[in-house]
Amino acid sequence: MKRARAASSIGEAGTLLVGHSVPSPQGGSARARPGERASRLWAKSQVAAQSARLLIESGDSDGTVNRAYYAVFGAARAALAAVRSSLAVSKRHGTIYRRFDKHLVQERGFDPSLGRRFLSKQRRARQAADYEEGLVDASVARVVLSDMDRFLAMVAPLLKTVKQ
Repeated sequence: MKRARAASSIGEAGTLLVGHSVPSPQGGSARARPGERASRLWAKSQVAAQSARLLIESGDSDGTVNRAYYAVFGAARAALAAVRSSLAVSKRHGTIYRRFDKHLVQERGFDPSLGRRFLSKQRRARQAADYEEGLVDASVARVVLSDMDRFLAMVAPLLKTVKQ
């Protein structure tokens, strides 16, 4: 039995849709068509990226790093879903990093500088922003944001080739 949860997403005209049901990541089928899952994950990644950009402008460096990390993580999952839908499903972030490195960097020639080490570095920055007592320096947040933009720019062309 599939579970549904209340969620927010972007509608056709770019408007935020709140409270509609979408399949739960754990309750949905791992055999969803690659294009469907990839598109949903990419849309979520884009929302997180936009949030990161807004947060840096408002001076929230911790929030910027958090949202930039989830934009990158979501884009990595979208790229995996473009390869095979089930690859994007995992309860562990490290599993996603390993799969991304194997299926995209090693097997498909994705830029190695944006592989597992890059993803782990992004996670460490997010953990510092979320759990350390001090604030992340604004210059560090800007670097994380720039890295996010570079990663998303590399993933975007891959997702354009996925059939819906």
